[in-house]
Amino acid sequence: MSPLVTYFYDGESATPAAHRVKDISSTGLYLLTERRWYPGTLIILTLQMTEVADGGAETTIAVMAKVI
Repeated sequence: MSPLVTYFYDGESATPAAHRVKDISSTGLYLLTERRWYPGTLIILTLQMTEVADGGAETTIAVMAKVI
């Protein structure tokens, strides 16, 4: 399991919940969620590391993702 979680706005809740990233590579990621999007849907994901050493680098990044 990757040491990452992701947050996204689904239009249903006031605050986004954390969802585990099962696997990530240079070509994409596998997100564990009950949400099912249509292929081609664009989503802004905020990725956050869950395991960070003290004084580590930035722990979050926002990316545009496309559902396949």
